[in-house]
Amino acid sequence: MNFKHVAFWGFLFISLSQFIYGQKRAVSITFDDLPGTHGNKDQLIYVNKKLLTTLKQEQIPTIGFVNESKLYCNEKPDEHLMSVLLNWLDADM
Repeated sequence: MNFKHVAFWGFLFISLSQFIYGQKRAVSITFDDLPGTHGNKDQLIYVNKKLLTTLKQEQIPTIGFVNESKLYCNEKPDEHLMSVLLNWLDADM
């Protein structure tokens, strides 16, 4: 191997290692089935508020996905369950 080959492979190794190890890693959390799937309305409100408080305190990037059909009671939007979603929006999630 001549000097040009050694220089090329050395440059490539250093460049790639900085690219691979120099990147910042991040995680985002997703929640499906908001406002929740188990429990009564009061439990869902409590659990969601507690969850949002913790996520905000720890600055964890989060997004929630909504099952619209679970927001209705007697074919009308349920105020309590809608309030849970508003809490998510207010928390910038």
